[in-house]
Amino acid sequence: MNGLSEDIPGYPRLAHHFARMPEAASFRSFLDLGNLGLLHKQAKLMDLERLLREQLNADGHSTEQGRMRYANDWRFLHHAATEEVKPGSEQAGSSFEERRRQSQLVEEMMVALKEYYELFLLTIKMTATCPPRKSDLNYHQWWLQQPSKGNCGLTGPDGEVWGSLDAPDTHAADLVCVKPRQDDDLFTEWVKSKFIFWFDKHIGQRLERLRGTCGEFGYREATLRNCADIFVMTLEALLLISSFAILYWIRSMTMRLILIAIFCVLFIICMTCVTKAKRSEIFSAVSAFAAVELVFIANNSSSKSSANVAMCQA
Repeated sequence: MNGLSEDIPGYPRLAHHFARMPEAASFRSFLDLGNLGLLHKQAKLMDLERLLREQLNADGHSTEQGRMRYANDWRFLHHAATEEVKPGSEQAGSSFEERRRQSQLVEEMMVALKEYYELFLLTIKMTATCPPRKSDLNYHQWWLQQPSKGNCGLTGPDGEVWGSLDAPDTHAADLVCVKPRQDDDLFTEWVKSKFIFWFDKHIGQRLERLRGTCGEFGYREATLRNCADIFVMTLEALLLISSFAILYWIRSMTMRLILIAIFCVLFIICMTCVTKAKRSEIFSAVSAFAAVELVFIANNSSSKSSANVAMCQA
C-alpha cells in the first residue's frame, strides 16, 4: 500500500518529506500553552481541595450519625449518595444534595487529577525533546522554497513556523525534532553541517551515487561519519609517526623538549576536536603521549651515546 502522494504540494508533500527524512521533521512543542494548561488545572485542583477539606470537616462534625460515618466506611458514603434514604434511617434528615456533596467532590477531584497528571507527564516528555539542529533547519528552509520540493505550499500561519532562507532566524522558538541526530565530536559535526555543502557544490553533484535515492541534496549520515572517522584515524597516525620521526633527527635536547610541548598541544587539540573525551581523559592521554616521547628520547640518546663510545674505542 502506497503512502501519501508527494505530487500534491502542501501538507501531503511535506508529510512525505518528513517521512523520508525524519531528522528534518520538526514541530512546535507549545510548551507555553502546556504550562498555561497546567497552571489552570492546578488552580482548579487547589479549589477542589479546599472545598473537599471543608466538606470533610462539615460531615465529620455533623450531628447526623450517617454523615459522620463517611470517613470510616466508603460503602456507606457510596450508598448514601446513590440510593434513596429510607424514612427513619440515620440520614433521613439530610437532603440528597447534602448526602452526595462529598462523593461528588471526590469524583470531580479524581477527574481533574487524572487530566492534570496526564498533561504533567506529557509536558515532562516534551521538555526532554531536543531542538532541531541548525543545519537540518537550514536544509528544511531551503526545501520549502524550492519549486520542485516544498514550493512554499503552506500559505497559512503555520507556513512561518520554520522561518525562511531570507530570514532564517524567524522560526518558532519552541521547535522540537522528531528524530534527534546522534551527538558527534566537533570535527564530525563540522563535516556534516559545513563541509558537506562545499563538497556537494564542487564534487558531490558529479557523484550522484553518493546521494540519496530521491535525487535531492542529502547524504547518508553513516557514510559521512565513516569518512570522518577514517580521516581522523589517519591524522592521528600521522601525528604519532611524524612526532617520533622528527624527534629522531633532532639532536638538540632543548629543541626536542620544545617540539614535545608543541606535539602535546596538537594532541590536545586533536583530542578535543575529533573525540568526545572528557577533560580528565584528555589529560591522561596527553600525559601518556608525553611520557612515551620522553622515553623515546632517552633511549635514542643512550643509543647514540653508546654508538659514539664504540666508535671512539674502535
